[in-house]
Amino acid sequence: MNQIWTFLSITLIISGLTSLLLAIRSWLMRSRPGQAAFAGLMLAVGTFSIFSGFELIAPTTGEKTFWLILENLGIVWLGPFWFLFVIGYTQRKWIGSHWTSLLLVIPTITILFFISGLWRDLYYTSLTLLAQGNGPLMVGRGAWFWVQSIYAYVMMFCGSVLLIRSTQHMPGTYRRQVSILLAGILLPWVANAYYLLTPILFPAYRPLLDPTPFAFTLSGLAYSVGIFGFRLFDLMPIAQTAVFESIPEMVVVLDGQDRIVEINATGRKWLRLKEGEAIGQPARSVFSPWPELLKRYIHMREVREEIRIPGGGGDLPEMAELVIMPLKDARGRYVGRLIMERDITARKKIDDQLRLQSAALNAAANAIVITDTSGICIWVNSAFTKITGYGSDEILGQRLSILKSGLQDDTFYRSLWESILSGKTWSGEIINKHKQGHLYIEEMTIAPVRDPDGRISNFIAVKQDITERKRIEGNLQDAHQRLKLHVQEIEALQSQLREQAMRDALTGLFNRRFLEETLEREVARAIREKSDLCLAMIDVDHFKEFNDQYGHKAGDIVLQSLGRMLLNTTRAGDVACRYGGEEFVVVMPGASLEAARKRAEEWRAEFQAVNPTLPEYIIAATISIGLACFPKHGSDSDTLVDAADKALYQAKDRGRNRVVIFGQD
Repeated sequence: MNQIWTFLSITLIISGLTSLLLAIRSWLMRSRPGQAAFAGLMLAVGTFSIFSGFELIAPTTGEKTFWLILENLGIVWLGPFWFLFVIGYTQRKWIGSHWTSLLLVIPTITILFFISGLWRDLYYTSLTLLAQGNGPLMVGRGAWFWVQSIYAYVMMFCGSVLLIRSTQHMPGTYRRQVSILLAGILLPWVANAYYLLTPILFPAYRPLLDPTPFAFTLSGLAYSVGIFGFRLFDLMPIAQTAVFESIPEMVVVLDGQDRIVEINATGRKWLRLKEGEAIGQPARSVFSPWPELLKRYIHMREVREEIRIPGGGGDLPEMAELVIMPLKDARGRYVGRLIMERDITARKKIDDQLRLQSAALNAAANAIVITDTSGICIWVNSAFTKITGYGSDEILGQRLSILKSGLQDDTFYRSLWESILSGKTWSGEIINKHKQGHLYIEEMTIAPVRDPDGRISNFIAVKQDITERKRIEGNLQDAHQRLKLHVQEIEALQSQLREQAMRDALTGLFNRRFLEETLEREVARAIREKSDLCLAMIDVDHFKEFNDQYGHKAGDIVLQSLGRMLLNTTRAGDVACRYGGEEFVVVMPGASLEAARKRAEEWRAEFQAVNPTLPEYIIAATISIGLACFPKHGSDSDTLVDAADKALYQAKDRGRNRVVIFGQD
């Protein structure tokens, strides 16, 4: 039985840690609506689960009581944090900070009871071990326990109802989010209700173990899958009220009896109404400041035209675009009207000013845009539409920032505006976004236009689509770069091939072919400059017997050791080569016979001191060296090599491991 309690304890602790991770993630996203409260909810769930796990495996009643008290530090906050999360998630604005404080009063009192010790009799009337050893405590419930529990259920119920009601105006994506949230919270509350009510309603079936923390395990799993699998909270719903109020146009909704159902802030401003004043009032009463318009449009269900606002001016538009459209329910029945008015006063004035200019500028091949000093477009020609995809009716009265691709940072645009606002002409290239979504490159010049007082009144931008030109230039650059890289690869390959062609792969020394070319050249130079030239022929003593005894691997090590020694001890102008097999040749331009002999003796002694080591044995090898010098021992390269070879065989005949000069005893 103890093993079962231990397993359940570990399950609860792991579930609690998962909830704490969700709490941390939500806290890092606390700037989003409801995320701070959700972090608190997950922290409370994690606290409840972890300390419930410790309670199961605590050995004594005192220790179990300690963990039970700590469990309640999480339990008491579950209801209010759930409610606060729903308020934030659905972005309800009717609850302020003072109401938030009131929501936390009962949990705070409960915590104070536990801190002060008053929880005995008030919260838990008795604590009894279920059995000796591991397992939960059986508790008797006091009056305040029911106060706290009922309060938590009220918070849970109110929050869930509010969350469900909010889905009526949400698209499917947010409804799936709400389904995950409700599934994660309702399961543990149902489990808790079963645990609390069963002893009262069905005493004979009283559960021995509170299933609530285990239900929260499934809750944490559901939230984990929702957050990390389905990207829960990546998209947050925005209250429709906030969107409606922020619309810069006047928007009025009428019901079927022409009573005001909704009117946004712009509409209240234009009609001089206070918030809430017009709701439920007849349209005739609300629109009484505009009697001419009221008389003409009061019965129309569908209108789209430009109108003049009576008494316009100041903060009211003089001209507006009026749109009236019918509203229908799901069955297609008429239920009311939507009235929208957009201020077009500025646009109409600009249209009058630009009418004469547009005829001439419309014929230009380049796009031409005229804006005011804040960047609001007041005129475009037909070439602009061809380049951007936006018609004049779509762009007039709009900021040209609608074309932004996002590839230029704020510093770029700040520099541009600083330049033109100071009266300078700006020219450059910019990447913009076509109406259909693809990007294009513009070559643009922006020049300021001044009024008679010398103040900047407008900006004129001349644009040219250079996307195709830039593409061709880019292709040429790419081709040039590829060609450059290809040439570099060829040169590197040629260099590698040259190196491989004149190097011995085993020792790293020059090969016999390179020796023949070099020796011919050095002999010619020695003749031309009347300088010395010595040649040393080197052979590893008893190399065949050595190779047969130890194997080719050992023989290769000896040859590599000799090659390294020659590379490290020859001069920069010397040429060390592997002549063939175990024979090596060193060409020493400018070296006298005596100097060559000393250097040969040094090589012989140094190599004799070198013991290349294999894992199985220690190798000791010696070399014999034959020396010949130009022109004393030969007047051409072949004669010189032949003389050095004969001197080498004299060295071997005299006992090996020695240096012999051709023609000398």
